[in-house]
Amino acid sequence: MQVNFKIIEILSKINTNLELILIHLTQIDDEKEEDVWMDAYEVMQLFNIHRSTLYRWKIEKILQPRKLGKKDLYLKSEIEKAIRG
Repeated sequence: MQVNFKIIEILSKINTNLELILIHLTQIDDEKEEDVWMDAYEVMQLFNIHRSTLYRWKIEKILQPRKLGKKDLYLKSEIEKAIRG
């Protein structure tokens, strides 16, 4: 009987952990759906920053754009994080 209780306790903990993981993964998916790719011009317009500021952030690795051909693309969420500090 003692062994059955231990197994039930272990299974309960596993179930709780799986529920927490599912909640976390759902939150990550929600964040990804809201993320938007922006080019340099869109970033400067939306966040009201100068081209030199955007360039400095790129050089200082505050932002790390992805390349699409010769064009730099930025994730809106990463820019918001950089601005918030």
